[in-house]
Amino acid sequence: MKRLSDDDRLAHVQSVVTRVSQLISDAEIRIVKHAAHMATLEKSAPELGRVSQKLHRNMEQGLRILMHNREALVRELADLERKRDGASARH
Repeated sequence: MKRLSDDDRLAHVQSVVTRVSQLISDAEIRIVKHAAHMATLEKSAPELGRVSQKLHRNMEQGLRILMHNREALVRELADLERKRDGASARH
């Protein structure tokens, strides 16, 4: 596997941060919509309501994982930018 240049790595991480941010936004919307639907299910079909609660917890856990990953990527991005800025200051 070919190693990316620092600039390519920076661009790649920026791209991934953007994509993960969009996934987080989409997940938040789905969680809110599911919560509204879940309330209806609990009243009309209690068994489905229990399954829906488990699904909801899984969706929330997935969102937390995405947010954690974005935090790690943002830290990596900051490190890459510091390295780039340090290298350009030496030249």
